[in-house]
Amino acid sequence: MPTLLTWACVVNFTLGLATVLVIVFSVDDVDALLSTPLSQSGPVGPVIQMFATAIVSRPWTAAVSIMLIATLIPCCINSDTAASRQLWAFAEDGALPNSAWIQRVDEKNAVPSNALMLTLIAPIGLSLLNLGSPIALNAIISLVIVNLMASYLLVASTSLYSRCTSATKSPQELIYGLGHRTGIAVDSFTIAFLTASSVIVLSVS
Repeated sequence: MPTLLTWACVVNFTLGLATVLVIVFSVDDVDALLSTPLSQSGPVGPVIQMFATAIVSRPWTAAVSIMLIATLIPCCINSDTAASRQLWAFAEDGALPNSAWIQRVDEKNAVPSNALMLTLIAPIGLSLLNLGSPIALNAIISLVIVNLMASYLLVASTSLYSRCTSATKSPQELIYGLGHRTGIAVDSFTIAFLTASSVIVLSVS
């Protein structure tokens, strides 16, 4: 499993980097791209505007946009499922308001239906903010991203502290240990990257 995850990260990073490089060297005027009404309509607007500028055909732009949305649907389902399970776990420990209702499990389908519906309805409600103020929605999205990075930063910082102080078992004793020096290097890079990314996200928003 760790090998599979590593190769998945390598493939995703390579394809993502190639996509970013193509976009960076293909878009001539970024300001003109972002100034169109379509680009200002929402977070996905600039992407669709980029398709429209490159394809110069509304039907094909719609087709490519639908393909993009279709690839995001499984990702959204996976994210909602994972979030609902995490919400259910917190509710099971009594860490949330009205935990008894949230942790209720549908006996027929054996799923935490209330937690699932809550994690589905809440993002939809937040997305409606785009109708009134795209700036407010972007601010909330930036805050969510920063909180996610902060959670990763906490784990990486704890791991680095443990490696430097030997407060836990040495990495050599763990099944998937990276080794002492490699682990410190990876944790240090992770902390630096997440810190810089958080600053960039907050400054852009």
